Amino acid sequence: MLPIVSVALVVITLLMVKLYRVKKNGRLQNIYSMDTADYRPYHLFAPGSGHSQNLLASTHVVADHWEIPLSSLKFGPILGQGAFGKVALGRVSRAMLTHRGLAPFMADGGKERLKDGDTLHATVAIKMLQEGCDRKLHEDFLKEIRLMKRIGYHRNVISMLACCTLREPLCLLVEHITRGDLHNFMHQCRAAQSRVRRDISPMR
Repeated sequence: MLPIVSVALVVITLLMVKLYRVKKNGRLQNIYSMDTADYRPYHLFAPGSGHSQNLLASTHVVADHWEIPLSSLKFGPILGQGAFGKVALGRVSRAMLTHRGLAPFMADGGKERLKDGDTLHATVAIKMLQEGCDRKLHEDFLKEIRLMKRIGYHRNVISMLACCTLREPLCLLVEHITRGDLHNFMHQCRAAQSRVRRDISPMR
């Protein structure tokens, strides 16, 4: 009788261990699938041409608290582009922004601008130069970054969050405003007001 009970206990124990492992693997798979689904549109940047790297090597750049590693960025879809470069939707760790001294910004009125449902990452707009640009555009972009640093944060304007200037592509991270620029927003408001007036005019 005793051997039968011992065998039964061993079998039950093995079944419980197997069931625990299945549940654990299922949880990990769900977490992984949510993470990959969340980041499917985003990717890490691959280094570009040697021309850009040589141009950067000849430019004097001083890293400060605004500087973050290019490897910490995830690049998403392109929002717009022109002759100078392009602007992409991106993501960066909120911990990285806080570590760079942006905790007061995130706790202030700007908190809602970074609040996108993800407590670990912030959605940002990444402005970057086209690869192979000439020296003048390169220097003008660095001047723009220095100007944004001097301006700092203001709750009524799109503010700089960080930059990547130690390797190509040069990147300027700013707040991402989901409603677009002020001109388009005002145009949408006027269009909505016009529709309301048309709807209520027959009632007079």
